[in-house]
Order: sequence, then C-alpha cells, then structure tokens
Amino acid sequence: MAKRRNAKRPSFGLPKAIVLLGTPDGWRHSVLNAEGGMFCGRLSSELLDPAVALPAAARMVKELARDFHGTSVEVTWDPRQEPWSWTGQVIPVPDDEAARHTAEAKCQAQAVRGRRYATAGAQRLHGRSTGRRGR
Repeated sequence: MAKRRNAKRPSFGLPKAIVLLGTPDGWRHSVLNAEGGMFCGRLSSELLDPAVALPAAARMVKELARDFHGTSVEVTWDPRQEPWSWTGQVIPVPDDEAARHTAEAKCQAQAVRGRRYATAGAQRLHGRSTGRRGR
C-alpha cells in the first residue's frame, strides 16, 4: 500500500466577510469566501464578553487567510444593527503581497550571488582561472 506523501489541505476560498452571532451556548460564526462558499463554527466557550469575542474572531479569519492563502487581511466590523450580532468585512492588505515578492527577489539575488562567489572561490582554490585578473 502506497503512502500519501503530500496530503492536500482543504481549499477554502479567501474570506470576504464574517458574521458573529451570540447564542446562549456561546458565539457562532459564519465566514463567507470570495467564491460564494461559507463555513460555520463556534468560538471557545470562554469568550463570552463581546470585547474579547470580536478580536478572537478577527484573529481566526486572519490566520485562515495567512495559512491557506499566504496573504494578510484586516477585519473591519460594521456598526451593530441588532444586539448580539456583528458583521465584518474582510479586506486583503495589498502591501503584504508586494513586500513578500520584494523579499523573495532579494533572497534569490543573494543566493545567486552566493553561488557565484562560492564557485569562483572553489576555482581559485583548485588553481583554475576565474576569468578575472589576480589581485
């Protein structure tokens, strides 16, 4: 029997909104994604205070976007329309992607430079010419 090497994570769409509802059993949430899908769940039962539940729900959505999509998002809560009910909009942070691409480009450039210098050093060590004049 063959082993599964690369177990694929389930693909959730990038979150675009969250609904947080207070119930007698605790906080329930529904996260809507950009493709029109939704998943639901609940927050820990220790988070009864809304001042603690809202940041916990926002953190959950931020971690979901980071872990599954490699992007940062912010959650902005809409003004409350009814007691014990909140809705939030999930907004991708555009600077994160540009910063990540810049950092990756710098790492690749350093790796190329490192290989070039390592190759030249090894050639000098073994008495081969690198095409440069001696110093």
